[in-house]
Amino acid sequence: MDAAATLKSEMISKSLLILAIILFSTSSAKEKNYVEIPEPALLNGTSYVISSFSPKIFVRSADFSLNSTQCIHYSFKMLERRVRLHSYTCILGEGGFCTLDKFWFPDDKEGCTYLRPWSHKVADWSFYFVLEKRPRKYGKAFHERQKKLKRQASTPKREMSTKPIGHLTLYGVVDCDKVCAGKEEKSLGSYADGTFHKGRAHRLN
Repeated sequence: MDAAATLKSEMISKSLLILAIILFSTSSAKEKNYVEIPEPALLNGTSYVISSFSPKIFVRSADFSLNSTQCIHYSFKMLERRVRLHSYTCILGEGGFCTLDKFWFPDDKEGCTYLRPWSHKVADWSFYFVLEKRPRKYGKAFHERQKKLKRQASTPKREMSTKPIGHLTLYGVVDCDKVCAGKEEKSLGSYADGTFHKGRAHRLN
């Protein structure tokens, strides 16, 4: 196997490892029984929308060679409880890992923000976005009531609404000092450089 083929194989292995880390962080071991493959993300101002009928999108950017002067510019809007956005910055080189930026309703309803590579040297990066409405968690008393209702009468199924409950717009790679310029959304800053107004960021490795 020549050097180019070896390098390609290593990059594929690292991408699969990063994908496994992301899936583990967004799903509990009890719930996860399959591997979910992200769709290719379009970073050209494309907007993604979720609803009760379609409550989740999971997208991955192409690989980019970037340094800390270039950012992935995006904005979001969340309209209901239990809607959240997870954004991942993943370095693909040797010893690569991901960091996670978390936003959730009602703490972070909408705004303009960015993902920023932390390396001053040019490196290969990939970016993942998961916008979803978390399923409702019910206690024991609720399940007991449901069993009783099912014994008494059949419960009609509720129709799922297609009304938007979350928006994600991916603008693409821009110089970090030009992020959110000319945008109507509130500029939130970023976890990556400590300018975000509140919240948490996590390293996944």
